[in-house]
Amino acid sequence: MSKDTVARYLRVHQLNIRLKSWLDNGSVAFIAAVTLSFLKEDEQALVADCIERNSLTADIKKADLLRQYSDRGKLDGESVYKILSGETAPKPNRTPTVKVDKAEYARCFKPSQSAKEVQSIVEKALELYFDNQ
Repeated sequence: MSKDTVARYLRVHQLNIRLKSWLDNGSVAFIAAVTLSFLKEDEQALVADCIERNSLTADIKKADLLRQYSDRGKLDGESVYKILSGETAPKPNRTPTVKVDKAEYARCFKPSQSAKEVQSIVEKALELYFDNQ
């Protein structure tokens, strides 16, 4: 076993008994359980109660979001329910990628133009477009 795996196994000992039993029976994924182990004891109890009462699950993304709320001191019963039920989803932290059809690209740009040059042209075109709105 790697040192990271050993550290994770040691970390899950910080889970409350209910979360630990769900890890043992496979109801909670191992990495999600590791993340949940960073929650305070009372927060873990809130999570366990919410899962039990509402037949919900805690996957890795939800566990990460629960930990983020905990780190900011904003994890309470309402936020636990919203996260576990999927009402509160993590916000994407990257700008969406825009793709241009190959034929359209070839119509507008020469093969000899560099990516930097094409980017500059697109930026100028967008600036002109939005200035005329």
